[in-house]
Amino acid sequence: SLTIKAKRGGEVVFSNGTDVDSSLIKPIKDESVLSRIPAEIADKCVQIDISSLNTDNKIFTIGNEYSFKNDYVFAPVYLNGRRQKMSVWPNSGYIDADGSVEPGASVVQIGWNINRIDEIKDGGGSIEYSQTELNSWENSGSSFVTGYLSNDYWGEVIPIKSIDKTTQKINLERYSTYGLSANARWRIANAPEAIDLPGEYYIDPIKKIIYLYPDKTLSSADKITLMGSDKTIINIDNAKNITFEGITFDKTYGTALRLSNSSNVKITNCVFENIGDCAVEINSCDTTTVNNCKFINNENVPVRIKKCGDVAILKDAEINITGNVFYNSGLQNYNRLIDIDENNCGINISGNTISGTDSGVIFNQGTNVSIDHNEIYNAARNSFDCGVIETGRMFTIYDNTIENNYIHDFGGNDTSTGRAAVNGVFLDDMVSGQIVRYNIIVPNNKNKTAGIKIGGGSDNTVQYNTVVNSCNGLIVERRLSGNEDDSVFSNQIWTRIRSDVDYSVAPWISQHPGVSKIISRITDEKTYRAKDNKVTDNVSYNCGSDKIDDNPKNYGVINEFTDITDYTESIFCSTDNQDFRLKSEFVKRYSLPEVLSDLNDINSIGSSTEIDTGSSFDINYPYSNSGNIDKDNCWLSWQGADFADVYEVVIATDSALNNTIMRETTTDNCIKIEGLESGKTYYWTVYAKNMSRKNASTWACANGTYCFTLK
Repeated sequence: SLTIKAKRGGEVVFSNGTDVDSSLIKPIKDESVLSRIPAEIADKCVQIDISSLNTDNKIFTIGNEYSFKNDYVFAPVYLNGRRQKMSVWPNSGYIDADGSVEPGASVVQIGWNINRIDEIKDGGGSIEYSQTELNSWENSGSSFVTGYLSNDYWGEVIPIKSIDKTTQKINLERYSTYGLSANARWRIANAPEAIDLPGEYYIDPIKKIIYLYPDKTLSSADKITLMGSDKTIINIDNAKNITFEGITFDKTYGTALRLSNSSNVKITNCVFENIGDCAVEINSCDTTTVNNCKFINNENVPVRIKKCGDVAILKDAEINITGNVFYNSGLQNYNRLIDIDENNCGINISGNTISGTDSGVIFNQGTNVSIDHNEIYNAARNSFDCGVIETGRMFTIYDNTIENNYIHDFGGNDTSTGRAAVNGVFLDDMVSGQIVRYNIIVPNNKNKTAGIKIGGGSDNTVQYNTVVNSCNGLIVERRLSGNEDDSVFSNQIWTRIRSDVDYSVAPWISQHPGVSKIISRITDEKTYRAKDNKVTDNVSYNCGSDKIDDNPKNYGVINEFTDITDYTESIFCSTDNQDFRLKSEFVKRYSLPEVLSDLNDINSIGSSTEIDTGSSFDINYPYSNSGNIDKDNCWLSWQGADFADVYEVVIATDSALNNTIMRETTTDNCIKIEGLESGKTYYWTVYAKNMSRKNASTWACANGTYCFTLK
């Protein structure tokens, strides 16, 4: 066996980061660049010539090579370890296309056939814009549109070909996955014109120069670092009995730790920070544990699990992802943080604390998968039609369990119409035979949220769940079950059934008999009906009405959640401490369903791995005592704080903040303030907040209170 760890009292850091020598950091002198940066901040910006550094050329590529998905992880810049942000416009949120798009070519048009990609590679669509400020922008050839361009759950990055100021259209260089949608939400990234707040930068891919507006005034003691290489830091192949303990993996454009064809690997008490692609990839392995690790500020998928175990013979891989903390990851990936593909069997995701992503969190298509005792929150902040925990798109992954999770504070604030719900648990695309029990789901958001959604599947069990403060407690959809014909046989959920597995014989028929049953039923009836779902013994509090389609209701036992909103007693253990277990005395008194109560241990949910809240951060714009701030374009910004989930901005008319006139909360480290009066001076500060049940805390910015005056 082999154990890799630091000597006692030491620290080991594996990093592909590249430090920038101070001689390469200079004031901007190029007038062609200065003319594109707001004049009031130009003298605070610097240029960094990185053409001579050992960096991977991919950081200069806007958009990846042609593939099924237009995604791209640009290489961030770090100042004293803090991630700076590529310039985006607008600074926060997205712009609704409102139907003003030309769809362009899509991967769907070629049937997802990678060999036909040349047919569509130059078929970019276009987006109309009405914002006049874009008419003063130049065509840089290095900017791109990013956002939810096709579907609300599917983020993409597509290079901009040109901005046509006559037609007011943004023309894109290449195809999208599904074709640009009329409901697309978009923004522009990597444009010098978009640099307006501290901490933003623009990369010129031709000159290989970074133009940075640092989030603090630079001194000789400051250090700027780039994510320099896309090489995998450690690659383990065909090995066994290896332990990584207490190691830090940092700043690689590629994968930090890749395990292939290996067994008995333990990764414990490690830190994966600032990773560009995947922090831990587990491919064709068994008996592997990732335990008590921290995944912080990662750009893409922190954990990807592929081809582990043997689905055909139901041989469990025994992959355990347990007791970890995931924070502020998936920064440039819009779809998931833990990815389990359909070729996995025997995966356990348990006891983790996961927060801080625009997307859903766990996406499962594997067999014999258990997702339990996780605390997941501050998720799906900008995506829709997704699940915080989502399993789907396969008929044949019966008896996966989603149990004893606490899922809270999720969903966004985009109120535009035509967007599907963000769900605490989402059984998507006719997935069947799933077991969802004993979860507590508290979105604290009634804007297009649901506790649990069954997306047309059969044989699912939803029992003993508690849903609080949600738009809907339950959604059950008919989907294909409304078609009384043989269209199921051309649907992907049918065509993806594995031909190499006989579900009618052991071990499948003994362990998961429901799979053979549903296949036989559909074959005999030559249609699909969402049959035999069992939804009973769940409760809801302060939720809108459940939405249940008639078709699945007619073929199963689907009961609306028991509404306990009108109980006058304090029926929960302690809402102030995020303890939404019911008091057992009331469960007994009112004959309520046996959901989680004070008879169950709430402390078994979430990770016990210690985190360091209270990290120092400064407010940085407008500068203190600034005058002539535009009332109609008043942005406040501050440095990000580790393990802060939200920030509370306090604005007052006095320096002691006694006469507070505004409190705003945001997950970003900037906010646009409206409703203030011209000619007045305002004082402001920011508080960082961690929202987890175990580590909830609030701390103030380090530099106190700033003031500014509106012109």
